[in-house]
Amino acid sequence: MPLTAAELRVRIRRLGITQTEAAERLGLSPNGLYKQLHGERKVGRQTEVILDLLDEVQQLRSSRRQGELALQPRLTRR
Repeated sequence: MPLTAAELRVRIRRLGITQTEAAERLGLSPNGLYKQLHGERKVGRQTEVILDLLDEVQQLRSSRRQGELALQPRLTRR
């Protein structure tokens, strides 16, 4: 099932990016994204796929940061 406008808003919010940034990353015009966000235009499969990839990149970056933090020596107080 295609994403709804509400689901699209949640996904963009979860990525922590602005609508302008989202439009750019999704290959949409700001007006095209606006129409999808307000249910005036169907959310396309391409948008869903790119959002999935953006989510994956965010998860990889997060786990990489956590891994780097785990490798850093802990400071001890004397």
